[in-house]
This record gives sequence, C-alpha cells and structure tokens, in this order.
Amino acid sequence: MEVVAYDGTLKFDTQIDASGFQMGLDKLTGFASGAMKTVTSVIAGGAAALAGLGADAVKVGSEFDHTMSKVSAISGAVGDDFDALRGKAIEMGGSTKFSANEAAEAFTYMSMAGWRTEDMLNGIEGIMNLAAASGEDLARTSDIVTDALTAFGLTAADSAHFADVLAAASSSANTNVSMMGETFKYVAPLAGALNLSVEDTAEAIGLMANAGIKASQAGTTLRTGLARLVKPTDEMTSVMLELGLAVSKYSEEELAAQTKALEDSVNSLKKSLSAEEDALKESLDKQYDERKKAYNKQENALAASLEAEYSAQRKAYSEEDALKESLDERYEAAKDAADKQLEALKEAQEAEVDAFERATDEKIAQIDRQYNENLKLIDEDKYNQIKAVEAQIDALNAETEAEQAEIEKREQAQPGESAAGFI
Repeated sequence: MEVVAYDGTLKFDTQIDASGFQMGLDKLTGFASGAMKTVTSVIAGGAAALAGLGADAVKVGSEFDHTMSKVSAISGAVGDDFDALRGKAIEMGGSTKFSANEAAEAFTYMSMAGWRTEDMLNGIEGIMNLAAASGEDLARTSDIVTDALTAFGLTAADSAHFADVLAAASSSANTNVSMMGETFKYVAPLAGALNLSVEDTAEAIGLMANAGIKASQAGTTLRTGLARLVKPTDEMTSVMLELGLAVSKYSEEELAAQTKALEDSVNSLKKSLSAEEDALKESLDKQYDERKKAYNKQENALAASLEAEYSAQRKAYSEEDALKESLDERYEAAKDAADKQLEALKEAQEAEVDAFERATDEKIAQIDRQYNENLKLIDEDKYNQIKAVEAQIDALNAETEAEQAEIEKREQAQPGESAAGFI
C-alpha cells in the first residue's frame, strides 16, 4: 500500500501489484512443497521411531528424551542433525535459566513451523533471550515467533531481529510479549499480505495497547481497520474524503486481469501439488513397507531374546527352589540333633543334682550323729543344761511364732486398727 501526495491531499493506492502477488504465490508453492517434505520427514521419523519401539520397550526414557523424540518425529531430524539439536538443547539448559527440556519444547514449535535443523540451531538463542527478558514461557514465546514469521513471509534467519522488535515494543508500551503474540495471531496474516513491515505493525500494536486495546481485541480491531482500508465502504470513503484523503479503486479491466492471474496461479499450484502428492504417496508407501519389514525382524528378534531370558530365569527359579528344599532339610536335621543334645544334657544335670542332694543329706545326717555322740561325752550336768537351754530356745521361738500369728490375724481382720494399735 503506497501513500502519495496529490493536490494537498493524501491518496491511498489500494491496487494490488500482480507481480508481487505472483511472488507471494511462488512463496506459497515453495512453502507447500516444504510442508510436504516436512510431512514426509514426519512419517519417516515416525516409522523410524516405530522400528526402534522393540528396543525401547525395555527402557524408560526421561522427559527430555521424550520431548526430543517429538522434535525428531516432527522435523525429521536424525543422525548428526538430531545430535546437534540435542546438544544445543543441553547447552541452552546449562547456559540460560531455562532447562534443556524447555529448550526441546521450543524446538518442537519450530519444527511444526517447518524450520530446518540449521534454522532451529541459529534461531533458538534469540527466542530464549526474548523469553528470558520478557519473563514469558519459552514454548509460548517460540510459538509466537514462529507463527508471526510465517504470517509475515519471513524466514528463520529473521527470528533474532523479530525477537528484538517484540522486546523493544513490549518494553516501551503498555503490553507484553504474550499479549502481542495474541494480537499478531489475528492481524499478522493480513499485515503480511499487505507487505506491512514487522516494525510498523508492532508500533501500531504498541500504540493501541497504550490506549487500552490489547491482545485479541487489538488484533481483531487492527485487522478490521486494514481490511476496510483495502476495500473501503461508501461511508468510509465519504469520511476519508472529508478528512482530505482520496482512495483510488481498481477499474473493471484491472480487476478482471488480476482475477485471471490469480486463477492461473492457483491452477498451476494445484497441478504442482498434485504431482508432488503422488510422488510423496509412492515414496511413503515404499518407506512404510521397508520400515514394516525392519520392525517385524526386530520384533521377532526381541521375542526370541525375551523367550531365552524367560527360560533362563525359570531355570534359575527351579534351582533356587531345590536349594531352599535342601536347606530346609538340613535345618530340620540340625534342629533334631540339637534337641537330643539338650535333652541328654538336661538328664545328666538332673542326675548330678540328685547325687549332690543325696550326698548332702548323708553328710548332714553324719554330722548330726557325730554331734549327738559328742554331746554324750560331756558330763551329765552340762548335757542337761544344754538341753534346758535348747528347750528354752524352742519355747521362746514357739511363743514368738504365736505372737506373730496373732498379729497377722488381727491385721487381716482390721488392717487400719491393727496398724494404728501396733504403732
């Protein structure tokens, strides 16, 4: 859209440049071809993942490995390309505030936008810097940048510049990267078709944000305004003329010529896409057959390996059961022997105790006899005195025992009184 001066008024030339439109269609054709190649890589990567399913069945992958597998499946990156992406994600996880898994998630959105491995390696740092500066989620920031670049017809090489524009606009206006991304979602396709620059569009978004119009509301409002400038209504034309603005429209001949050029370009695009689609289908069928054969071969090898492992484990379990049975038998035999030894030891000890008690009793009887015999050797008077003393001692013991029994009897009858009386 070109602004020209004319007799003190401004004229908006809304005529579409057919060559520019044709260039846009050529870009669209190239994008469609790239998209088909991406689809081919996606299915090829998916088939490769399917071929490795058998080996992966016995392992548990980490979250990072799972995310990188998604990147490989979407982008088709394998071998050195996949290793480079994986290494870059780990590098970013160690040198920025984001983790390696978050960097891998950013690669996922870049892959969905059709970026090649080299594009992702070169563009990740600018996107991560934008996410770090704005405080936004890295995956969300990557989604915003890749979608907007596609809408404006830019490439991955422009990602760093686009990130700088977003950072500058969000920091100088009453908005943030997330809300600007929501605005770009609605207005970027039309702005890109009108060849508006990213800088001008970001500036307009910032001015609208300062006026309180943000996010999706700003996107729909700005999109409607641009659409009406391209094809203004009669009411809008009248207002623009009142403001000193003139709008030139197409003639019927120009419109017919441009419509014919558009139809020719669309038909050419259809033929090109049809031919590529047939070639793609044939290639995919061939790849599918090859991957299926490889998968069946690996599946059979895995089944044989698992069967051999199962047989070995079953044999080991049988040997373990036999060992357990042998140990149980040994334990019972040892227990029986120990019980017999303990019983024999007990009987021997009891015999020794009985013998000791008999010997002791015999010794005591012998001492008693000797004592009595010795007493008989003493004169009769002393013998009688000793006997009298012994009788007194026996009487005293009997009296003491009687008193003690009477006290205990009273205590049992009246515990409290007996205790008090005793005290």
